[in-house]
Amino acid sequence: MLKIKKIFNNNAVLAETQAAGEVVALGKGIAFGKKSGDTVDETLVEKTFSLNKSAFAARLTEILGEIPPDYFRLTNRIVNHANQQLNCTLSNNIYVSLTDHLYHAVQRLQNHQSLNNGLLFEIKRLYKNEYLIGKYAVDLI
Repeated sequence: MLKIKKIFNNNAVLAETQAAGEVVALGKGIAFGKKSGDTVDETLVEKTFSLNKSAFAARLTEILGEIPPDYFRLTNRIVNHANQQLNCTLSNNIYVSLTDHLYHAVQRLQNHQSLNNGLLFEIKRLYKNEYLIGKYAVDLI
């Protein structure tokens, strides 16, 4: 059972569980019409992050209040695709860094601020699979 401690937005909450302690739960509409103390419909939960009072936890709770929820869903799709393509499980830390990166990259694009990557040729050559995952991400955006 997930008991809501704090609502970040309609799609993200800080919740308490007996088994894992504090967690951040993400899912479309999981907090809609809810308030602190209510329980979350666990069928709506798409992803949870255990918060063990680390720098990761602090940064995750910080960006949940700053970045629109669509970026978290986008990150989740990209990470799931990467896990399948690379046949591995990426660290949960990727959710914070990639969400932050995507949000700010889109902001730069909307402000007509471009960045040139002088290593693009080497990245394409040395990290083919990762580059293709990046192209997949750009296509989603």
